Amino acid sequence: MNLEKPTNPPQTDNNAYYTPPKTMQNVDNEHEYYEENDKTWYHLSGRIGRLRYLTYLMVPVLLIGVLVAVLLPVLSEDSSVAEILFIMFIAVYGFYGNIIYPIRRLNDLNKTGWFCLFGFIPFVNIIFNLYVMFARGTDGVNDYGNPPRANRKIHYIGALLPIIAIIGILLAIAIPAYQDYTEKAQQQYIEMQQQ
Repeated sequence: MNLEKPTNPPQTDNNAYYTPPKTMQNVDNEHEYYEENDKTWYHLSGRIGRLRYLTYLMVPVLLIGVLVAVLLPVLSEDSSVAEILFIMFIAVYGFYGNIIYPIRRLNDLNKTGWFCLFGFIPFVNIIFNLYVMFARGTDGVNDYGNPPRANRKIHYIGALLPIIAIIGILLAIAIPAYQDYTEKAQQQYIEMQQQ
């Protein structure tokens, strides 16, 4: 009986030396085999997790902000270029941000992508977007494919951008209001001292 490993084993599942072209992941203490998910930000299908979803929504906004800041002198002279860029941004961001990314996120939750239509109903869209942003996806393989890719540092940074933006908006409102309050308080103090 020859126990040596064959040099070119046949590609069958009943061969003891055959390694399947899949990776092993530990999901809920059960070993499941599945192919690695290779879907990136521009794909129209696949699953994405919460952090990638937030990052994918924030990156286009950040890029358009940088573009507008850099091209502002040019755009102020020629308004037709600004209008074309704005329409292109709305079209691309609307397609991905309101349709593709929510569908991919719903697929991670093992839900049909048709639920993304809730995002177009006023007031319902607020609850829908909160659900899509914060609900935990299913572990392992689900009806819509392999699990999302693992997050990298850039995705954690991208997910913090909305929080930073909210803090910035609150500070932009609070600081001038505080300055007005202190000026009024000083004037009242001076008036009281003069009496």
